[in-house]
Amino acid sequence: MANTIRLKRRASGGAAGAPATLATTEPAYNEVDDVLYLGKGDNGSGVATSVLPVGGKGAFADLTSAQTIAGIKTFSASPVAPTPTAGDSTTKVATTAFVAGAVTGGSVADGDKGDVVVSGSGALWTIDQNAVSNAKQAQMATKTYKGRTTAATGNVEDVPVATLKTDLALVKADVGLGNADNTSDLSKPVSTAQQSALDLKAPLANPSLNLTKKLNGTLLATVMILTLTLCSNAQSGSASPRNDDAAMRSVLSQALDRLAYYKNLADKADDVIEAQKAEIKSAKAVIAADKTERAAMQTVINNAEKVIANQQAEKVVFEQQIVIYEKQVKSYERQLAKEKGKSSFYKKLTLFGAAAGFIAGILIAN
Repeated sequence: MANTIRLKRRASGGAAGAPATLATTEPAYNEVDDVLYLGKGDNGSGVATSVLPVGGKGAFADLTSAQTIAGIKTFSASPVAPTPTAGDSTTKVATTAFVAGAVTGGSVADGDKGDVVVSGSGALWTIDQNAVSNAKQAQMATKTYKGRTTAATGNVEDVPVATLKTDLALVKADVGLGNADNTSDLSKPVSTAQQSALDLKAPLANPSLNLTKKLNGTLLATVMILTLTLCSNAQSGSASPRNDDAAMRSVLSQALDRLAYYKNLADKADDVIEAQKAEIKSAKAVIAADKTERAAMQTVINNAEKVIANQQAEKVVFEQQIVIYEKQVKSYERQLAKEKGKSSFYKKLTLFGAAAGFIAGILIAN
């Protein structure tokens, strides 16, 4: 009859874990966690110095039962596992065969995916219009613009303001200032009509009228005859130097054009000043919202202040010219009014001319 070997055990109603002590090489089985323990070592009195698990599915992998194994396991060779069914989305191990099948046979269904539309059985992906906002694009440095300056077709580049100005190659005519120049006030040209009108005027500082105080009888008669002739021409409406105001009207027209020109420049200077003030206000708002932008925005503010100062200085010059041409316009208008009055004066002078002719005849006879 065979011998029965019995082991120390802990029943299933007890606690899990190793016994507190075992004799040297003494085995013990715990039914709670299904682990076989063995006493190891000897303290000199037959008592083991440690208790180690040596068997049982509670401590070692089971070939058939489902188990939860803790800890990281490193294999010296590639382990072989069963391949899950295609489309399986559980936590099972995905073998290389499963992954290869998913990549080869898988595709994204056609349709609108938000910012992208998929078509052609997943082969064509098209970005929706207006889907790429500024926030989704690459960040840019301050005061740069999107473009391309490198030769040949290529990717978009960040173009600095200085390069943009060079590429635009703007001239004054492109911004409606084709007739503007930097000529000083003293060097500004005077039209032929203006100069002709000015040449007819006596200087205010030292007017000089070359009149002969004494006339002999023959000269007096000649003057009277000429006066009568001029008055007759005035009476009949023929041209005379005094009632011909065409030159003065031309001068007045040019003065009005210059006046309008400088008023327009002054208005444009005001527009630029207001735009730069708005730029300064915007830059200060950026600084208030984000202190890291202070340096860049301060440069914007400084540049705007320089532009304002330049425009204010130019506006002073424009306003001075406006005052000058306003005075000229008033002066020319007064002179035209006088010319109209002279026409009536010439008619009245005809009677005097007749009398002068009579006196001249007497003088000639004497």
